[in-house]
Amino acid sequence: MLGKNTSQYRLWADHASYLKSMPKDCQVVNTGSTPSFKAFDYSLWNVIGFNLGFQPQPLYYDFETLKKYSNNIAKDAKILIGIEEFKFLVDAYEDEATDHKYYLWLDKKQIRTYSKQKDWIIKYAPIMLHPRFLLRDIKNNLFTLFRLKEKNLCYKVPYDERQDIQYAERRVQGWNKEFGWENGQRIRSEQEQVIAINEKRLSDMVDYCYRQGWTPYLIVPPFSPNLKKLLSDQVLKQGLWDPLDRIREKKNIPLYNFYDDHRFADYHLYADALTLNEDGRKLFNDLIQQKLGILEVDRLNNKKTFQLRNGVEIPWISYGTGVIWKYTRNTPLFIICNFKAVLKSVKHLKVNRELYGNIHIKRAIADAYDAGFRMFDTGRIYAHSEDRIGAVISNRPDAMIATKCSWMDITRKCSPDTVEGNLDISLRNLEREKVDLYLLHWPEGEWIDTYTQIINEYKKGRCRAFGACNLKLEHLMQIEDAGLDMPMVIQTEIHPLNVQKELREYCQSHGIQLQAHAPTGHSVKDLIESEVMKKLTAKYHKSSVQITLRWHYQNHIIPVVSTFSKQHMKDNLDIFDFKLTDDEMTAIDSLDKGRMFLKTQGIDDPNYIYNY
Repeated sequence: MLGKNTSQYRLWADHASYLKSMPKDCQVVNTGSTPSFKAFDYSLWNVIGFNLGFQPQPLYYDFETLKKYSNNIAKDAKILIGIEEFKFLVDAYEDEATDHKYYLWLDKKQIRTYSKQKDWIIKYAPIMLHPRFLLRDIKNNLFTLFRLKEKNLCYKVPYDERQDIQYAERRVQGWNKEFGWENGQRIRSEQEQVIAINEKRLSDMVDYCYRQGWTPYLIVPPFSPNLKKLLSDQVLKQGLWDPLDRIREKKNIPLYNFYDDHRFADYHLYADALTLNEDGRKLFNDLIQQKLGILEVDRLNNKKTFQLRNGVEIPWISYGTGVIWKYTRNTPLFIICNFKAVLKSVKHLKVNRELYGNIHIKRAIADAYDAGFRMFDTGRIYAHSEDRIGAVISNRPDAMIATKCSWMDITRKCSPDTVEGNLDISLRNLEREKVDLYLLHWPEGEWIDTYTQIINEYKKGRCRAFGACNLKLEHLMQIEDAGLDMPMVIQTEIHPLNVQKELREYCQSHGIQLQAHAPTGHSVKDLIESEVMKKLTAKYHKSSVQITLRWHYQNHIIPVVSTFSKQHMKDNLDIFDFKLTDDEMTAIDSLDKGRMFLKTQGIDDPNYIYNY
C-alpha cells in the first residue's frame, strides 16, 4: 500500500527483482536506454547474456549500473554499450524524481540526489513523493473500465505506416520541448558542455571495461525511417557521430552503427518508430551475434518444437486464452457478473483479471505473438475466445491454433448437434480453412462417439492433428477397446505437484504428445517455497515458473500458459540458457502429491451455455 501497488512502482520493483536475478559469469552484457533496452533479447543467443539497460536512463546511470553488477560478469565478457540518439545530450534529467527508481537497485553513493529521508519514503511510502502514480492508475483504470473498445486499434495489421509516422511526430515533439528546440533543432552552448561531460564519461566507462578484462563495443541501435526523417543531421553530427568517432579512434573500440543500416530501413520492423518489434529484434540480435563471432543457437540441443507421430511439428509451449465474455447467452447473469467485476476493480484500484481479459484479450494475444508464442489454445465453449484469436492470428501463417469440442457442445440447444457442425463454427470464428489441432474437451456423456467424430474430421482433412483433453488411463483403455486410433495429443493437468508419472510413461510408449494445463501449479506456496525449488531458483537465477517450464520441456510436455503481462510472456520463453540435471529432474518429480486444481469431469453448470 501507500503507493507500492501502483503500476509505476511495480515497474521499478520488477526491474529491481530482475537485476537481482542476474546470473553469475555473464558472457555478454548490454547497457543503454529505451531503444537498446528493448532491442537486446538474450533468449535468441546461445551464451549467458543480460540486459542492464532501462528506460529512460542517462549514461551516468548506465555506468553506475554496470559497476554495481560487475561481480556477475565474466572476466572475458563482451560489454555492448548502447548509445541512443541523444545519449550525449543528457547529463541529469531536470526532474529529480527520475533518480528515485535507483533507490531500489543502486547503492546510496551511486544516486546523485540521494537523501536518507527520500530513501525511506521511496521504499515504504512512495505515494508521499509520487501521488501522481496513484492518480494515473485511477484514471487509467476508470478509462479501461468504461472504454470497451479502443479507437484506431487494428489487430489485423498490428502496425501501419500512418501509426509509425504519428508516433515519430509525437516523439520528436517531446524531444523538441525537452531540449528547447521549438524554434529549430540545433545544439546550444550549454548542450555542448553536456556533450563534453558525457564524452568524458563514456571514455571512462570504456577504460573501466578494459581494466576489468572485458571487451567493450559501442552499439548504435536502429530507428524507424519515419523517425530519422524528422531529426536534424547537424544535431546528430555534433551530438552523436563526432563524439563517438573521437572515442572510437582514441580508445580503439569497435563501433557497430545500425542507425544507417539499410536492413532496418523498413517501418514494418518497428513496434513504435523508436523500438523494434519481434522481427526487428530477431534481425538485430542475429546481426550482433554475427559481428561478435558468436555461433547460432544449437538447434539440436534446444529444439523448440516436438513432432507428432503423423509428422506435424508442434511448438514446445502454447498460449491459453480461456473463457472470454462468459454468460453471453444469459443476459441477466452476464450483467451481474460484469457489474461485480467492475466493483472489485474500483475497490482494489486494479482492473479485475477476468474483466481485463474480456476487454483486452486481442491485445494480450498480439503481445503473446510478439513475445514469441506460436501456438494458441481455445475451445468451442470458451465463448468469444475463438473469434478473438481468429481476429489476431488468422493472417499469421506460422501460428498454430488448437480448439476443442465435446459432448456438452453437441448436446446444447445453442450449438449444432454434430462435431462437424461445431467445427464449422470454430473455423468460421478462427478464419481458417482447417484447425491445426482438434481436441475432445472432456470425456463425458457419449464421449467415445464424439471422439470418433473428431477422428473423422481429421480423416477429411479439416484438422492437421487430433487428440483429447482430461483423459485418464482408464479412458485410454476404452479407446483401445473401441478399436479407435489413439490421440496424437493429450492435454491434461500436469505440474510438479501432480507429475502424472504413469500417464507420461504410457503416452511415451504409445507415441502420444502430452500438453499440460495448469502447468505451473498456480505457483502455490507448497511448490515455490519447497526446498527443491528454492535451491534451483538460487542456482540458476531463474524464477520457479521458469524452472517448472524447463522441467516440462525436458519431459517433452507442452505447457499451456496464460498471462496478460508482457514481461511474464518473455520470461516464460526464456528457459533455454540452462539445463536441469537428471538428479534435479528427479527432485522435482519428488514433489508429487497428486494434487489436482481442476476437480471435475466436465462443465455441468446449467448457466455455462455461452458457445459463440
